[in-house]
Amino acid sequence: MPKASPDKKLEHYKHFHHLKQQHKKEYGECVKLRGAAQTVMPSQPPALNQTTLQNSFTRAVPYERKSDKWREITKAVAYRFTKDWSSSQLWNKMTLYNC
Repeated sequence: MPKASPDKKLEHYKHFHHLKQQHKKEYGECVKLRGAAQTVMPSQPPALNQTTLQNSFTRAVPYERKSDKWREITKAVAYRFTKDWSSSQLWNKMTLYNC
C-alpha cells in the first residue's frame, strides 16, 4: 500500500480531531468501524499463490487467426497504433513549422 503524503495524514488527523471535538457520536462510530476494520484485515500479507509472469506466458495459447477474438484484438491494436502514430506525426509537423 502506498504511503500517504504528509498533507493527507494531516488532513486525516484534522478530520478525526474535528469529529472528536464537535461530533462525539459520529466520532465514536468511526472509532468502532476503524477498530472492526483493523481486526478483519490481517497484519500479514496473504499467501502468495499468484502465478508468475513467466508461467502465464508459457501456458498461453495463441488465438486462431480466423477467430473473431483475433480479428477484434488485431483491429484494436492497429487502431491504437495508427491513432498514436498520427498524433505524433501531427506534433512533429507543428514543431517543424514553428521553428
